[in-house]
Amino acid sequence: MFNKTNLIYLILMAILIVLVIAVVIFPSQKQSASQTPSAFPTPTTVQVIPTPFTPNASSSSGEVGLISPTNTGANENVPQPTLDYSLQKQALRQKTPLTAANFKITFDYTNDDFIVTPTSPNSPISQTFPTWLKQNYPLLPLSQFVLQ
Repeated sequence: MFNKTNLIYLILMAILIVLVIAVVIFPSQKQSASQTPSAFPTPTTVQVIPTPFTPNASSSSGEVGLISPTNTGANENVPQPTLDYSLQKQALRQKTPLTAANFKITFDYTNDDFIVTPTSPNSPISQTFPTWLKQNYPLLPLSQFVLQ
């Protein structure tokens, strides 16, 4: 079936395969001991202590507040009314979904709008919601809300 030449090639191939597998499975101990250290440092844990945010005391005077840092990496002057509006919108967005007596508020991240839905089909949210909005979030315009 096999001639002598084919048998020698078959034995040599088997020995070669065994040697390759042995080298892959059992690497040299000398090589692993002399490896250079990784370029990345060892991770460490850091304790982060959050500090509460307090807006500038000059909010009623209309002065410009300093926000640091921004997405540009530089200090940017933001008018105080814009800052106050942003803080009110952020506060309401963090409370969503919010359920009140006659309506429920959710936030639509796709359109950057608040969605107001009645809790019952006959709830008059077109009358009660604007009053609630002026009392709780006076800087947010009604156009920021979608009444359903």
